[in-house]
Amino acid sequence: MALSLAVLKRFPSRMTKIYKSAAILSSKYFKDVADMERVSRLLESISSLQGPSVEFMAENKWDYTKKGTDWSDLCPFGPTQSPVKINSEDSYPASQCFIEKYYPLDLHYSPITTRGRFTKRVYILHGDYGQMHVFPPREKTPRIFDSVQFHFHAPSEHVVDSQSYDLELHLVHKDLKKGTVNAVLGILFKNTGKFNPFIQLSIDSLEKPVEIDIGSLLEKEPQFYFYHGSLTTPPCSENVLWFLMTKPLEMDEKQLKFFTSRWSENKGFAEGKGNNRDVQPLYNRPVLHFDDQDCMH
Repeated sequence: MALSLAVLKRFPSRMTKIYKSAAILSSKYFKDVADMERVSRLLESISSLQGPSVEFMAENKWDYTKKGTDWSDLCPFGPTQSPVKINSEDSYPASQCFIEKYYPLDLHYSPITTRGRFTKRVYILHGDYGQMHVFPPREKTPRIFDSVQFHFHAPSEHVVDSQSYDLELHLVHKDLKKGTVNAVLGILFKNTGKFNPFIQLSIDSLEKPVEIDIGSLLEKEPQFYFYHGSLTTPPCSENVLWFLMTKPLEMDEKQLKFFTSRWSENKGFAEGKGNNRDVQPLYNRPVLHFDDQDCMH
Protein backbone atom coordinates (compact mmCIF):
# COMPACT_ATOMS: atom_id res chain seq x y z
CA MET A 1 0.00 0.00 0.00
CA ALA A 2 1.06 3.59 -0.41
CA LEU A 3 2.44 5.63 2.43
CA SER A 4 -0.61 6.80 4.36
CA LEU A 5 -1.58 10.43 4.81
CA ALA A 6 -1.26 9.93 8.55
CA VAL A 7 2.38 9.00 8.13
CA LEU A 8 2.96 11.88 5.73
CA LYS A 9 1.57 14.35 8.26
CA ARG A 10 4.12 13.15 10.79
CA PHE A 11 6.90 14.37 8.49
CA PRO A 12 5.40 17.50 6.87
CA SER A 13 8.64 19.40 6.28
CA ARG A 14 10.30 16.52 4.43
CA MET A 15 7.47 14.53 2.92
CA THR A 16 5.33 17.24 1.32
CA LYS A 17 7.92 17.88 -1.38
CA ILE A 18 8.23 14.22 -2.28
CA TYR A 19 4.60 13.18 -1.95
CA LYS A 20 4.02 12.68 -5.67
CA SER A 21 6.72 10.04 -6.07
CA ALA A 22 6.20 8.59 -2.60
CA ALA A 23 2.59 7.87 -3.48
CA ILE A 24 3.56 5.08 -5.88
CA LEU A 25 6.01 3.43 -3.49
CA SER A 26 5.00 0.54 -1.26
CA SER A 27 5.49 1.37 2.41
CA LYS A 28 5.56 -2.38 3.13
CA TYR A 29 8.82 -2.77 1.25
CA PHE A 30 10.87 -0.05 2.97
CA LYS A 31 12.36 -0.41 6.43
CA ASP A 32 11.41 3.14 7.47
CA VAL A 33 10.34 6.53 6.15
CA ALA A 34 13.93 7.71 5.64
CA ASP A 35 14.63 4.68 3.46
CA MET A 36 11.55 5.38 1.38
CA GLU A 37 12.42 9.06 1.16
CA ARG A 38 15.79 8.28 -0.45
CA VAL A 39 14.13 6.43 -3.31
CA SER A 40 11.46 9.10 -3.65
CA ARG A 41 14.15 11.77 -4.03
CA LEU A 42 15.78 9.74 -6.78
CA LEU A 43 12.47 9.55 -8.64
CA GLU A 44 11.89 13.27 -8.18
CA SER A 45 15.32 13.97 -9.69
CA ILE A 46 14.01 12.85 -13.08
CA SER A 47 12.13 16.13 -13.39
CA SER A 48 13.85 18.36 -10.84
CA LEU A 49 17.56 17.69 -11.34
CA GLN A 50 19.44 20.76 -12.51
CA GLY A 51 23.03 21.87 -12.66
CA PRO A 52 25.50 24.21 -14.37
CA SER A 53 25.88 23.98 -18.12
CA VAL A 54 29.15 22.13 -18.68
CA GLU A 55 31.01 20.34 -21.43
CA PHE A 56 33.65 17.64 -21.26
CA MET A 57 37.02 19.09 -20.26
CA ALA A 58 39.85 19.28 -22.79
CA GLU A 59 41.84 16.06 -22.66
CA ASN A 60 45.24 17.75 -22.47
CA LYS A 61 44.37 18.73 -18.89
CA TRP A 62 43.99 15.20 -17.48
CA ASP A 63 44.82 11.53 -18.00
CA TYR A 64 44.22 8.08 -16.51
CA THR A 65 47.67 7.64 -14.94
CA LYS A 66 46.12 7.32 -11.47
CA LYS A 67 42.60 6.33 -12.54
CA GLY A 68 41.22 9.74 -11.59
CA THR A 69 42.52 9.87 -8.04
CA ASP A 70 44.62 12.88 -9.06
CA TRP A 71 41.68 14.91 -10.43
CA SER A 72 40.97 16.79 -7.19
CA ASP A 73 41.63 20.15 -8.82
CA LEU A 74 39.40 19.30 -11.80
CA CYS A 75 36.43 17.52 -10.22
CA PRO A 76 34.21 18.39 -7.26
CA PHE A 77 34.45 14.95 -5.63
CA GLY A 78 31.01 15.48 -4.14
CA PRO A 79 28.49 12.93 -2.85
CA THR A 80 27.11 11.81 -6.24
CA GLN A 81 30.15 10.81 -8.27
CA SER A 82 30.36 8.05 -10.89
CA PRO A 83 31.18 5.27 -11.63
CA VAL A 84 30.09 3.15 -8.66
CA LYS A 85 29.99 -0.40 -7.41
CA ILE A 86 26.48 -1.81 -7.62
CA ASN A 87 25.41 -4.68 -5.41
CA SER A 88 22.23 -6.15 -6.84
CA GLU A 89 21.12 -7.36 -3.41
CA ASP A 90 21.29 -3.82 -2.06
CA SER A 91 19.39 -2.26 -4.95
CA TYR A 92 15.65 -1.57 -4.84
CA PRO A 93 13.75 -3.91 -7.19
CA ALA A 94 10.98 -2.15 -9.08
CA SER A 95 8.95 -5.35 -9.05
CA GLN A 96 8.63 -5.07 -5.27
CA CYS A 97 8.86 -1.44 -4.18
CA PHE A 98 6.19 0.06 -6.47
CA ILE A 99 2.46 -0.33 -5.94
CA GLU A 100 1.67 0.12 -9.63
CA LYS A 101 3.33 -0.46 -12.97
CA TYR A 102 6.08 2.04 -13.63
CA TYR A 103 8.85 2.02 -16.20
CA PRO A 104 10.65 5.34 -16.84
CA LEU A 105 12.47 4.77 -20.15
CA ASP A 106 11.24 5.13 -23.71
CA LEU A 107 14.10 4.99 -26.22
CA HIS A 108 13.70 6.43 -29.71
CA TYR A 109 16.83 5.47 -31.63
CA SER A 110 17.46 5.40 -35.38
CA PRO A 111 20.45 4.31 -37.48
CA ILE A 112 23.07 6.97 -38.19
CA THR A 113 26.05 7.18 -40.53
CA THR A 114 29.12 8.24 -38.59
CA ARG A 115 32.86 7.78 -38.14
CA GLY A 116 34.81 6.88 -35.03
CA ARG A 117 38.05 8.37 -33.82
CA PHE A 118 40.55 7.78 -31.06
CA THR A 119 41.26 10.81 -28.93
CA LYS A 120 43.98 10.89 -26.31
CA ARG A 121 41.65 9.24 -23.81
CA VAL A 122 38.69 7.53 -25.51
CA TYR A 123 37.23 6.02 -28.67
CA ILE A 124 34.24 8.18 -29.59
CA LEU A 125 31.56 8.43 -32.27
CA HIS A 126 29.44 11.57 -32.65
CA GLY A 127 25.95 11.83 -34.05
CA ASP A 128 22.26 12.34 -33.35
CA TYR A 129 20.91 8.81 -33.10
CA GLY A 130 17.66 9.76 -31.39
CA GLN A 131 16.21 10.57 -28.01
CA MET A 132 15.81 9.15 -24.54
CA HIS A 133 12.44 9.93 -22.94
CA VAL A 134 12.44 9.63 -19.16
CA PHE A 135 9.08 9.66 -17.38
CA PRO A 136 8.66 10.89 -13.80
CA PRO A 137 6.22 8.78 -11.75
CA ARG A 138 2.57 9.19 -12.73
CA GLU A 139 3.46 11.69 -15.45
CA LYS A 140 2.48 11.37 -19.11
CA THR A 141 4.95 14.01 -20.25
CA PRO A 142 8.58 12.83 -20.28
CA ARG A 143 11.79 14.72 -19.84
CA ILE A 144 13.49 14.54 -23.23
CA PHE A 145 17.21 13.98 -23.69
CA ASP A 146 18.79 14.28 -27.14
CA SER A 147 21.66 12.00 -28.12
CA VAL A 148 25.06 13.65 -28.45
CA GLN A 149 27.68 10.91 -28.84
CA PHE A 150 28.69 7.46 -27.68
CA HIS A 151 32.07 6.23 -26.52
CA PHE A 152 33.84 3.24 -24.96
CA HIS A 153 35.82 2.49 -21.80
CA ALA A 154 38.01 -0.58 -21.36
CA PRO A 155 37.87 -2.11 -18.84
CA SER A 156 34.41 -1.18 -17.61
CA GLU A 157 33.96 1.71 -15.23
CA HIS A 158 30.99 0.34 -13.28
CA VAL A 159 31.39 -2.80 -11.19
CA VAL A 160 28.35 -5.03 -10.63
CA ASP A 161 28.30 -7.65 -7.89
CA SER A 162 32.09 -7.32 -7.56
CA GLN A 163 32.58 -8.02 -11.28
CA SER A 164 34.31 -5.69 -13.71
CA TYR A 165 33.62 -6.20 -17.41
CA ASP A 166 35.86 -6.01 -20.46
CA LEU A 167 34.21 -3.00 -22.11
CA GLU A 168 31.60 -0.37 -21.29
CA LEU A 169 29.64 1.69 -23.80
CA HIS A 170 28.24 5.08 -22.78
CA LEU A 171 25.34 6.53 -24.77
CA VAL A 172 25.48 10.21 -23.85
CA HIS A 173 22.40 12.47 -23.95
CA LYS A 174 21.66 16.04 -22.95
CA ASP A 175 18.52 17.94 -22.02
CA LEU A 176 18.91 20.56 -24.73
CA LYS A 177 16.01 22.69 -23.47
CA LYS A 178 17.74 23.29 -20.16
CA GLY A 179 21.23 22.67 -21.47
CA THR A 180 22.33 21.34 -18.13
CA VAL A 181 21.56 17.76 -17.20
CA ASN A 182 22.94 14.72 -18.93
CA ALA A 183 21.48 11.23 -19.10
CA VAL A 184 23.74 8.28 -19.84
CA LEU A 185 22.77 4.76 -20.78
CA GLY A 186 25.64 2.38 -20.03
CA ILE A 187 26.03 -1.05 -21.62
CA LEU A 188 28.52 -3.66 -20.42
CA PHE A 189 30.33 -6.13 -22.71
CA LYS A 190 32.05 -9.39 -21.90
CA ASN A 191 34.56 -11.23 -24.05
CA THR A 192 32.92 -14.63 -24.62
CA GLY A 193 34.39 -15.26 -28.06
CA LYS A 194 31.11 -14.38 -29.77
CA PHE A 195 31.30 -11.89 -32.65
CA ASN A 196 29.29 -8.71 -32.05
CA PRO A 197 28.04 -6.93 -35.23
CA PHE A 198 27.52 -3.57 -33.48
CA ILE A 199 31.03 -3.55 -32.03
CA GLN A 200 32.44 -4.47 -35.43
CA LEU A 201 30.63 -1.60 -37.14
CA SER A 202 31.95 0.76 -34.47
CA ILE A 203 35.47 -0.55 -35.19
CA ASP A 204 35.04 -0.30 -38.97
CA SER A 205 33.95 3.32 -38.61
CA LEU A 206 37.55 4.27 -37.78
CA GLU A 207 38.43 3.79 -41.46
CA LYS A 208 35.26 4.94 -43.22
CA PRO A 209 31.72 6.20 -42.54
CA VAL A 210 29.38 3.36 -41.64
CA GLU A 211 25.71 3.08 -40.73
CA ILE A 212 25.25 2.08 -37.09
CA ASP A 213 21.98 1.18 -35.38
CA ILE A 214 22.25 1.51 -31.62
CA GLY A 215 18.71 0.26 -31.31
CA SER A 216 19.95 -3.16 -32.43
CA LEU A 217 21.66 -3.55 -29.03
CA LEU A 218 18.56 -3.03 -26.97
CA GLU A 219 15.50 -4.97 -26.03
CA LYS A 220 12.19 -3.15 -26.31
CA GLU A 221 12.19 -2.49 -22.57
CA PRO A 222 15.68 -3.28 -21.27
CA GLN A 223 16.28 -4.06 -17.62
CA PHE A 224 18.63 -1.62 -15.92
CA TYR A 225 19.95 -0.01 -12.75
CA PHE A 226 19.09 3.65 -12.19
CA TYR A 227 20.89 6.09 -9.92
CA HIS A 228 21.92 9.77 -9.66
CA GLY A 229 25.58 10.25 -10.58
CA SER A 230 28.10 12.31 -12.49
CA LEU A 231 30.21 12.44 -15.60
CA THR A 232 33.09 9.96 -15.24
CA THR A 233 35.58 12.36 -16.83
CA PRO A 234 36.52 15.90 -15.82
CA PRO A 235 34.81 18.10 -14.78
CA CYS A 236 32.83 15.15 -13.26
CA SER A 237 29.73 17.36 -12.93
CA GLU A 238 27.08 15.81 -10.70
CA ASN A 239 23.99 16.30 -12.81
CA VAL A 240 23.65 12.97 -14.57
CA LEU A 241 20.80 10.46 -14.58
CA TRP A 242 22.52 7.09 -14.92
CA PHE A 243 20.92 4.01 -16.48
CA LEU A 244 23.11 0.89 -16.58
CA MET A 245 21.79 -2.15 -18.40
CA THR A 246 21.84 -5.23 -16.19
CA LYS A 247 22.44 -7.76 -18.97
CA PRO A 248 26.01 -7.70 -20.32
CA LEU A 249 26.40 -8.22 -24.06
CA GLU A 250 28.96 -10.41 -25.80
CA MET A 251 31.98 -9.69 -27.98
CA ASP A 252 35.06 -11.59 -29.17
CA GLU A 253 38.76 -11.35 -28.39
CA LYS A 254 39.76 -9.67 -31.66
CA GLN A 255 37.15 -6.96 -31.18
CA LEU A 256 38.25 -6.35 -27.60
CA LYS A 257 41.87 -5.97 -28.66
CA PHE A 258 40.87 -3.06 -30.91
CA PHE A 259 40.28 -1.12 -27.70
CA THR A 260 42.72 -2.62 -25.22
CA SER A 261 45.74 -2.54 -27.51
CA ARG A 262 45.55 1.24 -27.40
CA TRP A 263 46.05 1.04 -23.64
CA SER A 264 48.29 -1.94 -22.99
CA GLU A 265 50.67 -1.48 -25.90
CA ASN A 266 50.71 2.28 -26.40
CA LYS A 267 51.97 4.19 -23.38
CA GLY A 268 51.02 7.43 -25.06
CA PHE A 269 47.35 6.49 -24.94
CA ALA A 270 45.78 6.70 -21.47
CA GLU A 271 49.25 5.93 -20.07
CA GLY A 272 48.79 2.30 -21.07
CA LYS A 273 46.52 1.71 -18.09
CA GLY A 274 43.05 1.61 -19.62
CA ASN A 275 40.58 4.48 -19.71
CA ASN A 276 38.39 3.76 -16.72
CA ARG A 277 38.00 5.91 -13.62
CA ASP A 278 38.14 4.20 -10.23
CA VAL A 279 34.75 3.51 -8.66
CA GLN A 280 33.44 6.19 -6.30
CA PRO A 281 31.62 5.86 -2.94
CA LEU A 282 27.85 5.53 -3.13
CA TYR A 283 27.37 7.62 0.03
CA ASN A 284 24.00 6.03 0.77
CA ARG A 285 22.60 6.75 -2.69
CA PRO A 286 19.78 4.39 -3.66
CA VAL A 287 20.00 2.30 -6.81
CA LEU A 288 16.73 1.29 -8.43
CA HIS A 289 16.66 -1.99 -10.31
CA PHE A 290 14.04 -2.28 -13.06
CA ASP A 291 14.20 -6.02 -13.11
CA ASP A 292 10.80 -7.52 -13.88
CA GLN A 293 8.46 -7.30 -16.88
CA ASP A 294 5.49 -7.19 -14.50
CA CYS A 295 6.45 -3.69 -13.33
CA MET A 296 6.74 -2.23 -16.82
CA HIS A 297 4.21 -0.43 -19.01
